[in-house]
Amino acid sequence: MGFFTIWYNRQTKEMKQTVKKLIKNGQFEIVNGGWSANDEATPNFDDIINNMMIGHEFLNKEFGFRPKIGWDLDTFGHSDTNTRLFA
Repeated sequence: MGFFTIWYNRQTKEMKQTVKKLIKNGQFEIVNGGWSANDEATPNFDDIINNMMIGHEFLNKEFGFRPKIGWDLDTFGHSDTNTRLFA
């Protein structure tokens, strides 16, 4: 969500409304919703939860949206902790 937020904050009011509409209609889906990927930057349980909370707070505040899918595309694979949290 970190890079998406940077992009989104630079958009015009019209583009922001378009993105909100796409999300509301289910045409643009956000999965996981963490602020960054859970790899070296968030190696333990508390870090992963805080990372997810920051991303989810932005999504809820801006779009009234909560991700329902936990997926993390990471070339190094999921950590054991990440898998347990998604369950």
